[in-house]
Amino acid sequence: MKTELRTGGPEARGIPATGAAAAMPSPASTDALASGRIATFDAAPSPRSLVSMVVPVYNESAVIPAFYQRASAALAELGCDYELLFVDDGSQDDSYQRLSTLAASDPHVKVVKFSRNFGHQIAITAGIDHARGDCVVVIDADLQDPPEVVRSMVEQWRLGFDVVYGVRSDREGETPMKLMT
Repeated sequence: MKTELRTGGPEARGIPATGAAAAMPSPASTDALASGRIATFDAAPSPRSLVSMVVPVYNESAVIPAFYQRASAALAELGCDYELLFVDDGSQDDSYQRLSTLAASDPHVKVVKFSRNFGHQIAITAGIDHARGDCVVVIDADLQDPPEVVRSMVEQWRLGFDVVYGVRSDREGETPMKLMT
């Protein structure tokens, strides 16, 4: 599986990225900064920054252990503090019980539980609302996207980008039509 990283720079305006992790400053943000419309803080995020990973979960019991192992390892490699924030979107299986067990044994793990299924986007929004991090990474628990890509994404954020996102560019066994959706 191949994931391409994109930033809030020129490619967001239709100019193609040049490589797996194209990094170019956004002229729009430079103009806003120069005009005084946005405030400035430290030039770069501190290595001691808190990174929040928001993970919406709906009936994902079977993959939670594998996801937790991979995501925790990827976050630990960042060299900063992190939280792994799961949002149980009203799962009918034992996802919440598995997440509660993880939270009891790992202080990095936090769990938000919905009373019923509100939907994927609401779960993401709730996770972002509860996140304490200096940056937030959103990823699904189903392992269709590799948690290990978080390192490259955080590196781009540390370079000063406000928005970094991954785009699926190759996934074994999927048709070209599926890759476009």
